[in-house]
Amino acid sequence: MKKYHFTHFIGLIFALFVFSQGTVSAVTPTPDTVRLLASQCAQCHGTTGNSLGDFDSIAGENFDELLDELLEMKADNKNEIMHKQIKGYSKEQLWFIADYYANLPKISNEYKKDEVDEEDKYQEEEEEDEDEDEDDDDDDDDDDDDK
Repeated sequence: MKKYHFTHFIGLIFALFVFSQGTVSAVTPTPDTVRLLASQCAQCHGTTGNSLGDFDSIAGENFDELLDELLEMKADNKNEIMHKQIKGYSKEQLWFIADYYANLPKISNEYKKDEVDEEDKYQEEEEEDEDEDEDDDDDDDDDDDDK
């Protein structure tokens, strides 16, 4: 009898140890699922992981460094947006997100600069169009004064 209880006790301790380490999903997510997980990151870092703004580009970065940063942010209690958002992800999900961005191609800064220049050019053209429209409105007002 004592041997039976001891074996169950050891099994119970082993099971508690395994489950206390966190469960690992037997299901590997599809690329679409991982892209969906990473979509929150895309709000600042871009859908390709290549940010055009002041945020870091994370595409093509080292997997271990990305994962370490994500896990550090999850553990921190800083009152910053990224630290708060990351709390909703499991460690396993963070692993998949880090893997996703590490495997995206990094776009050179020169290419990104060209895209930003194109956006600036587009915005300048829109502003010029608006100015022309305002000038046209002013001309119409002048015509009304002549009558």
